[in-house]
Amino acid sequence: MRVLIVQSNKDLGAVWRRHLERLSAEVCVVATGSAALAELQDNHFEVIVLDLVLEEGSALTVADFAQ
Repeated sequence: MRVLIVQSNKDLGAVWRRHLERLSAEVCVVATGSAALAELQDNHFEVIVLDLVLEEGSALTVADFAQ
């Protein structure tokens, strides 16, 4: 399972990453909306964990694009 985590807080993103990797997921963590859009253009993800209040970029834009 491939998972994209979009989280501005790097420590919280790392916690999510470690937890999901223990469950055998392949995880990509990005901190901005633009980085998330770039990952979504280049890769397929089954799950997206998305912080709704990003420091840079719009979470709703990422959600719309992922749809």
